[in-house]
Amino acid sequence: MPRKQLPPWFPSDIAAIDEQSRETPTIAPRSPTAGLERNAVQTRTIFPPWLYPLKAGNDFFINRVIVSTAPTVLGKSVVLPAGVGASVQSQPFIMPTSMRGVVRVVSIFVNAPTLVPPIDVDWTLRINGGPVQGWTFTTYPRAATNLSSDFGGVVRLPQDAVVDVNIINNNANGPWVVGTQFGGWYYSVEEAKRLYGELYDLY
Repeated sequence: MPRKQLPPWFPSDIAAIDEQSRETPTIAPRSPTAGLERNAVQTRTIFPPWLYPLKAGNDFFINRVIVSTAPTVLGKSVVLPAGVGASVQSQPFIMPTSMRGVVRVVSIFVNAPTLVPPIDVDWTLRINGGPVQGWTFTTYPRAATNLSSDFGGVVRLPQDAVVDVNIINNNANGPWVVGTQFGGWYYSVEEAKRLYGELYDLY
């Protein structure tokens, strides 16, 4: 509500001070970004080439298995013989020269697994013939029409890598009809170095 006017007999010097106190100074709201313009910088997130493919990179996907009785024949599924240690291998992926790569997914397949007799088969991702630690997938005894599972992750591939999946029977049961798929992408080491410099370990 408005303030009451002072009576005319009120001392003028006191009245002047009172008038000044009635005036409310106007304060402009301060912008939350005031003063920051001088210090603003642009940033960007740079993901390593094994998480997101380079524009100049290439995808690969292997979905064939070598027929054990005919090494030059490939099939989407093949017979894994009965017997401990019996094995078949996927078609290998051979890294092109001056490239590095990454495996992002491995799929395993077995047709008509059984609970009796129990199935016990492993699928192991390999690089240059050696197993990749933590990338062995297995079955559990079960009765089903088929079993198909996908496993995602990041497996970095060195230059000149030869990548495949070894499928091995761990017991005397079988034979089993099995298959596998794996995929990812590869990229030029030099192209990655031009883009990222020494930010990531590209070698």
